[in-house]
This record gives sequence, structure tokens and C-alpha cells, in this order.
Amino acid sequence: MADLTYYLLNGNYYQRYGEEYVVVEPPEERRVSDDMRVLDFNGKRFYVQQGHYYQRQIDGDYVEVPRPAGL
Repeated sequence: MADLTYYLLNGNYYQRYGEEYVVVEPPEERRVSDDMRVLDFNGKRFYVQQGHYYQRQIDGDYVEVPRPAGL
């Protein structure tokens, strides 16, 4: 299930199938480096490192962003 978007609500993970959202198993955790992991949440990709959230810019730089609402 690589590169699929997951949605998190009340501790349950969902994926969209057509017009419905279906409860699914949590995604496997992927790591960019030893201390940074990838998190796909509500249609956006975040990178998490030591409790800080980042998004990757088109030029490859990482910019720190606020923790997404709902996490």
C-alpha cells in the first residue's frame, strides 16, 4: 500500500474508496533517514523529526510547519 493517502480520525485510519471512507490498518512507518519519518495525513505529506513537522518544498528543502490538526 505504498504512496496511498490515509486519514486519521479518533485513532482509526481510513482510506477513500470511491465515495466512501473505509477503516484500514495503520500504514507502515517509512523513514527518510534514521531520525526522520514520512507521514501522509489528510492528503498531505509530512516529515516528522523529534516531534517537529516539516513539508518538503519543490526545491528539496524542508520547511517546518505546525503540527497538523487532528494529530
